[in-house]
Amino acid sequence: MGDYRLAVEGTKPCGTKRRAYSYLRTRIIFLMSNDPEHKDILGNYIRIGDSAVVPDGRRNLRVGVVERVTPKMVAVKTVGSGISRRERLLYPGDILVVNDSKVTLYLLKHQAQ
Repeated sequence: MGDYRLAVEGTKPCGTKRRAYSYLRTRIIFLMSNDPEHKDILGNYIRIGDSAVVPDGRRNLRVGVVERVTPKMVAVKTVGSGISRRERLLYPGDILVVNDSKVTLYLLKHQAQ
C-alpha cells in the first residue's frame, strides 16, 4: 500500500487512499461547521481585524484588535507597552466593537510602541 499524501495544507499522510479521503472529508465538514459568529455587547458582529474596546481586568479599558475567534471566546490583542500589550481571551459580551476614525488613528499611533 502506498503512502497517500494529500496536496492540501494541514492534512496528514494516511495509509490508504480511502482513509485519506475520509480524513479530508471529515476535516472539511469540521471547518465549515466551526465558523462561530459572535456579537458584542451592543449586538454588532465581531469579525477578525475589527478594532474593539476591552476591559483590562483592573477598572481600565484598552483598545485592541480582534486577532482570532474561537467557538466560545474572542482573542483581542491590545495596544500599548509592557504587559498591557498582549492577547486576551474574552467572552463576546465583554467586548465593544468600535469602527471610528479616531480609534483607527489611536491604533496606528500606538501600534509602533
